[in-house]
Amino acid sequence: MRKMIKTLIIIALVTLASLNKANADLSLSYKGKLRTPLDLYTQEGSRLEKGNYNIEVECRQKCSLQLFQGDQVVANLEGTLSRGYQKRKTALMIPIVGTIFLQSSIKTGRSDAERRFSQTGRPQYVEETHDWQGSLRIFKTKSSNDGKVYIVFHEKDRSSRYRQVEFKLLSSKP
Repeated sequence: MRKMIKTLIIIALVTLASLNKANADLSLSYKGKLRTPLDLYTQEGSRLEKGNYNIEVECRQKCSLQLFQGDQVVANLEGTLSRGYQKRKTALMIPIVGTIFLQSSIKTGRSDAERRFSQTGRPQYVEETHDWQGSLRIFKTKSSNDGKVYIVFHEKDRSSRYRQVEFKLLSSKP
């Protein structure tokens, strides 16, 4: 009887460990489109020209932001996790790009073709019921001396807790 209980416990632990590993391997990413109104520079000095980019934010142990033009990766930035929402810090910044809602890699909504045509006759924005879990905004500091630009990514997890990740750029060449 004891051997049977020990065996069941071991099987349960192994199953639980494999489920946790499977969930950890399932990396959540967010995709969207970004239009930058000015030239930006990475900390290493790479120039991101004013224009349109496809973006992908991927969060594992750390969050990374990739900017694409076509199939080519133009920049790969590593983010810094902020504890909770830092309202005071963003209050000292000027927004240069409004809120961009990002599509999750796990939740899929209707396709572009399906969204193009109204199913009820109401406007498209009224029909959209997608629960946005990832959003992104771009701010620059009010101080004209430092030229720091922050791409701020907000994510709402399954338990409705928010986390904020900051990606740093510069508005002038370092």
